[in-house]
Amino acid sequence: MLSDQRCVEIIAGPAERGERGGAGAHRKRDSRLKALPRKEQQAVLRRVIQDEKLRRDLMDMALIENRRTEPARSLREYLKESRKHS
Repeated sequence: MLSDQRCVEIIAGPAERGERGGAGAHRKRDSRLKALPRKEQQAVLRRVIQDEKLRRDLMDMALIENRRTEPARSLREYLKESRKHS
């Protein structure tokens, strides 16, 4: 059985210092999964489908990666803005 960590490494890549998302990041993930033998690809996908927590973690990681290029803002700024919309 594949561990959560191994599934994340295959799908999202190993956590490397300074690694940034970007246009090539998606192709790298796609290549890592496709580079596996078919049975291993199916095992990874089966694990993601069966494990709700792992699936949510991967979605969170994808969201974070997609938003890396956005400018940072302070917590106070965020809270002020969120109060306006409530």
